[in-house]
Amino acid sequence: MFILSLKMRELVRLRRDATRSLLSQLLPLSSTFRHKLFLCRLQLVFHTFKVCFLSRRRKKDYEHLDDGDENIKELVRVTSVWSSRIPFVSLLESLSAAGLQHQGVQDEGPDVGVVCRLVRIPDVKGVQPEVNALLQDAVLQCSFRCQERASKFWSVELVMKAPPLKATLPRHQESSLKVSFHYEVTKHSNPAVPHSNPVKSFLSDWSAMARLYGPFYIYSKQLQHPACNLASSTSLHFFNYKTIIVKYGKDLQLFVSINWSQDKKFQLHFGRCDTGPSSNAHCLTRHYLNEMFNLNPDISKLMHVLNETSRPVQAISRLPSTPVIGVGGKSNLCEEVFSIVAQGPAHLRVFFMSAFCLDVYCRGDEMVAIRDASFSQFDFSKIKTNMVPVPGLATFLAQFRDAKDVRHRSNEEKDNPPSPAPLQPNQPGTSSYGLNEIAPAHWAGATCTLLSHASLETLCTPLTHVNRQIHSQAFTPCPLEQFLGATLVRRHMEKCMRATPGITPIAMANNTDGPDGSLASAFATASLQFLCRLHPQNFRQLILKIQPVPMAQSFEWIAQEFEVLERYFELRVATSPYRLNVMKSFFMIISAQTRLLRDLIQVMRMELAGRSVSANAKWTVSICLTSPPRIAVMQCGVPSIIIKEKVLLFIQLTQVPGPGTSSQLATIVVPLLLEPSKATVTVALQASPMHQVMQQVSALLSRVPADNRDAPFSTAARVLVENLVLQWTLVISSRDCCWMSRPS
Repeated sequence: MFILSLKMRELVRLRRDATRSLLSQLLPLSSTFRHKLFLCRLQLVFHTFKVCFLSRRRKKDYEHLDDGDENIKELVRVTSVWSSRIPFVSLLESLSAAGLQHQGVQDEGPDVGVVCRLVRIPDVKGVQPEVNALLQDAVLQCSFRCQERASKFWSVELVMKAPPLKATLPRHQESSLKVSFHYEVTKHSNPAVPHSNPVKSFLSDWSAMARLYGPFYIYSKQLQHPACNLASSTSLHFFNYKTIIVKYGKDLQLFVSINWSQDKKFQLHFGRCDTGPSSNAHCLTRHYLNEMFNLNPDISKLMHVLNETSRPVQAISRLPSTPVIGVGGKSNLCEEVFSIVAQGPAHLRVFFMSAFCLDVYCRGDEMVAIRDASFSQFDFSKIKTNMVPVPGLATFLAQFRDAKDVRHRSNEEKDNPPSPAPLQPNQPGTSSYGLNEIAPAHWAGATCTLLSHASLETLCTPLTHVNRQIHSQAFTPCPLEQFLGATLVRRHMEKCMRATPGITPIAMANNTDGPDGSLASAFATASLQFLCRLHPQNFRQLILKIQPVPMAQSFEWIAQEFEVLERYFELRVATSPYRLNVMKSFFMIISAQTRLLRDLIQVMRMELAGRSVSANAKWTVSICLTSPPRIAVMQCGVPSIIIKEKVLLFIQLTQVPGPGTSSQLATIVVPLLLEPSKATVTVALQASPMHQVMQQVSALLSRVPADNRDAPFSTAARVLVENLVLQWTLVISSRDCCWMSRPS
């Protein structure tokens, strides 16, 4: 330190020229660790002098320094120079240790700064020599700079030649391209934690550039081949030696981004160029596309796969995935309408309500192959565990089958696979692989049906109906959802046929509706016979046909009553969201005594008629087939119609818009209780939290005459529809919001 103090005193006494001479003598001594330590200490002393002599921060104080303070000005300049050069000491040592040739530290000009330029960047191991040579030839300049804004960081700038294939962006049309990397300077007080090394970080990024440039260069050459047809279906959107972005798909509205990650593998990311309502559906298969590209980093092959699968994957992604509660009978269980799980780059598995499953294979000739995924791929007589075959699948898909599917359907093929018994693995009836066995046969759904991309889009796209008179749109579920939903409803029906008292299943004769009558179900009550089957033309909806049982009726049925019941089944029961408990309530209605059934059919007629049920209608009425929320007598979502010693029925009243009503219409739920011995309908106050409103309803029903033994429910409903006027001055608690919406 004594020698260091002498050096400092000498610097203070020297004039400007002598200081520059000494500075030039000290600069070459910075190659060893000992001189590096000396320079760091020198910087500390310079900083101390700067603080002592320039404590006055106003600029005029500095401008009025006399001539004797010239040495202090020179000292400040020297401090600034060394402050910018000292970080390069460790950089030069790191470059030399890594074997990178450089030109040393150079001034870029007055008040600009200093820079260190590399002579040559080493080749990357694991990359083909041809790629290394091409990348080396593309480098025009590589510069290291130390910059400081909020914090100090290293900036590395590469000036590269324009790539052989130029991107469509305007800024990529120049003859050279700048590539920048930034590395923050971090120092840790703990000596066990290493400091940041910009050279190591740069070599890692340089390796990523080399890994990415190889596939890019091959792709650029493949596009020039006459046999390559990717030039019209793809477009290079962006390339900066760090990331490749290629557009593809219809109108080039989709893109894939390719880069080399820190995990030392390629990463693919997908997106859209437009502002469409849906995202890039290849996000579903991204995992398998990543694996495929890392095994064979061929951009041309990747783009072929993306172009071949973009339309079918986008079509499948349009299927609704809205969660629905209570489909399988458990009112608190939530299931998605459709769930899509990728099985490979071109293989998707589509689940419907956790009940049915389809395999969709994307082919290379603008075709897709669809089969029932419940069947084993090796033995069609075995069903995968926890899966159920889809009856009528091949018959339904035949409507959309492409002309290229020349497979002849044998007369021995059957489209009515039975549901396997719910057996566990290692039990009789199952194989050691957890496959349930069914009767061996030529099951049509086990083999693939070929559809064109356009047919698949039709299959998965919901239909839109525009009512130009009221300027509104109505959406009908897509054909695939309609078919699978109708099949699921028929499966619910078969469960209810076996579980509901008073219902007798009827065996179907062979060839009644498809092989073995598989697409039809028949059952009977004490007075009626029911036949339910899929629509013979489109197979998208269930049709219910009703006729009286001969010689078993004490009432004379009217044909209009059958029409109402059949229409109600189509619009209110066999429709989305296809709940099992809705079917249970319907079977509870049709299994009731004839007098009560005919009364409930009249309520159904009022519901289907809507506001046109009466000229004086103040409300519309609908039957609640599942229990509403916040009632004490039963859980929400369970079958709501109870027929025992007494009959409990929930109806929902919705206010009809009129001159004095607002846009927010009131809706209330009324629990009606019928005592057959009294033939009167009252309000079950214990089943409703809205006691004040229900008291008004009860008061109105108490004035209904008692001569309505044949139609108590329909009479009560009509009285409420035509005469109920609620007093809105009542105070309604927030707990009643689920029962009534009060107008604003």
